Amino acid sequence: MNQISPELAKKLTRAVEKMPAFPKSVQKILELTRNLDCEPKHLVQQARMKWNGIRGC
Repeated sequence: MNQISPELAKKLTRAVEKMPAFPKSVQKILELTRNLDCEPKHLVQQARMKWNGIRGC
């Protein structure tokens, strides 16, 4: 079986470590649900934006 070079392994590790655990839309939903004052309409708006493919939330 082929092995990758140590340099490539380090590069891949750094790239993976920089990746967010969740997409921005999920991060926003989690942020909203942590706020006890969050209104349900804000969650619905966020979900609609996600389903409609709107980015940058």
